[in-house]
Amino acid sequence: MAKTKVKNYGRPHRLKKEALKYFSEKLSAKIMNPEDWKKYYNIDENALEEIEMPVITYGVATSENATSLSGWSNPENREIHANKIEGGSFCFTIHFESMKNEEYDRFSKGRMMREFMDRIQREADHYFQQFIKGEIKEED
Repeated sequence: MAKTKVKNYGRPHRLKKEALKYFSEKLSAKIMNPEDWKKYYNIDENALEEIEMPVITYGVATSENATSLSGWSNPENREIHANKIEGGSFCFTIHFESMKNEEYDRFSKGRMMREFMDRIQREADHYFQQFIKGEIKEED
């Protein structure tokens, strides 16, 4: 008797790296449960991988039906230039699903959050420098 693969369908999933080339590029950063992948895109669970916690999603929900993802700020726009926020911006949300209320309180305080942001900043800087130097290639 063959073993049945039991998946945790409540967990978020994304396309496996090796499956990306077979689907629209816009799906590369999408994260959903397997039922929604099947329902909205007719994608089989074998093309998906479960994401470990915490989960980083692309965008910040601005309402139930809208998400802020990214944008380009024109440096010639006077207001943007005055506030020094020109260039590209990308929004992400980090979900700590199993975080308890007291853990949230401790984690969100100044020094702990600062250290977390510093670690993310170092990785973002490193990744962007690799991109600028041409060390990161776009995959087809």
